[in-house]
Amino acid sequence: MQLHYNSKTINDPRVISKKFNEYFIDTINSILNTDSNNVMKTSQYDLNTCPSSMFAPPITEIEIINSINELKGKFSSGFDEISVVLLKHCSYLILKPLTHIFNLSLKLGIYPDQLKI
Repeated sequence: MQLHYNSKTINDPRVISKKFNEYFIDTINSILNTDSNNVMKTSQYDLNTCPSSMFAPPITEIEIINSINELKGKFSSGFDEISVVLLKHCSYLILKPLTHIFNLSLKLGIYPDQLKI
């Protein structure tokens, strides 16, 4: 298992996990610092809906782990440059921040351009 980060190849699983953790924490902090008036806390119990849009219930950790487990264990990666094998190996470490990011994305309607196809 390896991660290509800043033109370096990282092989140590602990360092890879640390880089993932830093990425997700930085992403959340960036979102929270962008406009704190428009960011709402996300939990399974405080999702407000907009009457002119579709409603998507919060995603649970169980749904995410089940989806990850259903993926074929490939070494290739998508636009995020994260392989399925790496994702499966560190899924238990990133499950909570990933759930938070997914639910925040649903709640605020902010999605990566690559997912808008």
